[in-house]
Amino acid sequence: MLGYFINLKNVLPFSCYNTFDDIPLSNYYKSGKKVLIIDLDNTLVPYDEEVPNDNIKNKLKELIEIGFIIYIASNNHPKRVKIFCDELDKENINIKWMAHSFKPFKRCYKWVNQDVKKEIPEITPKQILSIGDQLITDCLGSNKSNIDCILVRPIKKKTEKWYTKLNRMNERILLKRMRNKYPSIYKEIIDNHD
Repeated sequence: MLGYFINLKNVLPFSCYNTFDDIPLSNYYKSGKKVLIIDLDNTLVPYDEEVPNDNIKNKLKELIEIGFIIYIASNNHPKRVKIFCDELDKENINIKWMAHSFKPFKRCYKWVNQDVKKEIPEITPKQILSIGDQLITDCLGSNKSNIDCILVRPIKKKTEKWYTKLNRMNERILLKRMRNKYPSIYKEIIDNHD
């Protein structure tokens, strides 16, 4: 399985929280983070919810008011991501998005980096923060792009697609390996993620 061959350093999260709501993003903004790349499925909403709930809408509005530039990067298909983001647009919550982002490959991270330079030409990867629920897609892709990634607990594993379930099997292997080599990070993940 893939989990035996991935370099553990490449999947270590910058930090872990139980939910997206629990992340003190205003503190991260004050510390220099200006851009958010947020995963959609099981990070913001479960796979089986098409549109953002009021809580997510209010949270994203608040983050834009703080000053964050926000991108949604999803490995899901365009129709799914468009329906979700169109609902945000109706509330004047303007967020750019990418479907078929192919995380952990660098495609979406390069896109964000190039796009955000139009507004903040001097932006660096260390000012970008990624948020997601998977070690193998979100953490691996972010780390390969020198972007810090916050890992959150998946909202609802029961509705995940088959390929995400495969990733979860590989995650379990990574966590077993991590328990010995990075015990404090392992504990943080388990306390917030498992």
